[in-house]
Amino acid sequence: HGPTLGASSTSKTVSNEKYGRFDLKDLLKEHADSGERSLRFMFRDALRMSLTSYLPVRKTCNSFYEDELYYVLSGKATWVDGEETRPVSEGAIIYVDRHIPHKFTDINEELKLLIIFAPPYGSLQNSVQHRLS
Repeated sequence: HGPTLGASSTSKTVSNEKYGRFDLKDLLKEHADSGERSLRFMFRDALRMSLTSYLPVRKTCNSFYEDELYYVLSGKATWVDGEETRPVSEGAIIYVDRHIPHKFTDINEELKLLIIFAPPYGSLQNSVQHRLS
C-alpha cells in the first residue's frame, strides 16, 4: 500500500509531452501510489492538467491568475465562488474565471479533482510580476 495521500503539499509531474493521451485509471493509480496531493500530468504553454486530492478539511483557499476548470471525480464538498455557495459531488464540472476568489469547504471525505488551468498555473502570475519589476 502506498504512502498516505495528502501527506505532502508537493506535486509530481509525469509528462511534459507535446501530445498526450492518458488513461484516467492509470493516472489515479499513479497519483495514489505517489503520496503527493497533486499529480501534474500535462504542462504545456496553453494549459496544465493535474489530479488533486483534498483530505477532509473545513476549507481550501484558491484564487489564481489563470482560468480553472474542475471536474469532481469523487467525494463531496461545498463550492464557494464569490457570492455563490452550492454542494458539489462526483460528476460536477465547475469553471471559474481568473481572479475570482473561490474555495471548496466542508470536505467530509477525500475529494478527488481533475483540474485544468489555462494558461498553466503560475504563468500569468510570473508574467505580471515580471512586468512590475
